[in-house]
Amino acid sequence: MNQGFTRLELVCITAILGLLGAITLPSFFNQACACKEEAPTYVNSLARSQQAFFLENGKFSNSWTALELGVPSETESYRYDVIAQERKAIAYATPKRPKLHGYVSGVFLPPSQLEAKQTSAVIVCKAQQPGPESLAPPVNFETCGSGTELYHKSAPRQIEG
Repeated sequence: MNQGFTRLELVCITAILGLLGAITLPSFFNQACACKEEAPTYVNSLARSQQAFFLENGKFSNSWTALELGVPSETESYRYDVIAQERKAIAYATPKRPKLHGYVSGVFLPPSQLEAKQTSAVIVCKAQQPGPESLAPPVNFETCGSGTELYHKSAPRQIEG
């Protein structure tokens, strides 16, 4: 008596496995890539939250919870930090995995705007090399810091306090 599989059974098993792979692999690869889009989205959202906070309070915030962003300060892939100063706020996305790039955003009040109506501008910079090394903050709303490159820049927006 023959104990192997017939060709028809092998073809059916191969077809079923191929179909399952075609269904599951794209979602697996998309999930693997989702963390790459998480960081620039979060640091840009942090910058926008800082703009809103400044509009309401006349200053930037060092507190993650005060920004009321509704996202965690740490995920599986990144750790997020905010630093506020008088004329700027910086947000960092530090990767936890060696193959991910770090991101840093800055909200700047240009120094020439000293009246009641001010403008603020946002810049998002990406680390040139992947890894968890600390990033230099943007120099101003047009220039990324050392070891980073421009990812996104928004035009200055008028804010009224």
